[in-house]
Amino acid sequence: TQGYYPALVKQDMTDPSVRNLARQIYTACFDGIEAADSVILQIPNTKGFTPAEQAKLIGEAKFFRAFNRFYLIRVFGAFPDKRADSSYLSMETSYAKVEKDLLEAIATLPDKSFVENKSHVTSLVARALLGDVYLHMSGRPLQKDKYVQAAEILRPINLNSG
Repeated sequence: TQGYYPALVKQDMTDPSVRNLARQIYTACFDGIEAADSVILQIPNTKGFTPAEQAKLIGEAKFFRAFNRFYLIRVFGAFPDKRADSSYLSMETSYAKVEKDLLEAIATLPDKSFVENKSHVTSLVARALLGDVYLHMSGRPLQKDKYVQAAEILRPINLNSG
């Protein structure tokens, strides 16, 4: 009886609780995107990391940036390129940014299970998210036929789950 749920059931999107929830989601996602952007920008200039460690950290940052962007797509439909921008990217461009980050993360993250990798993101986790992205791209509103890509990107997960 409290919070945003009753307003959502009544489809009252102007209710302050719904607006506050949307603002919290939007803010949290952009906080994650901006943190990932900072890591991606700063890691190459940070001393003390081997090239392999740098690639892993950048891969993890790209995974989390893609995760937050995908969440924005699912909640709001699309997102601006930067938090303060007033114009939103097209759905196609939004999905392309998510796909690019995940493909790059898959290429650099280890092919281990989450447990084997000490609870750090792995290429298998990035593959699972990209499979979900491809399935969403296949539906509305894009209606791109990405089912084959989803199956291909998810196949190694099954092989490694042994």
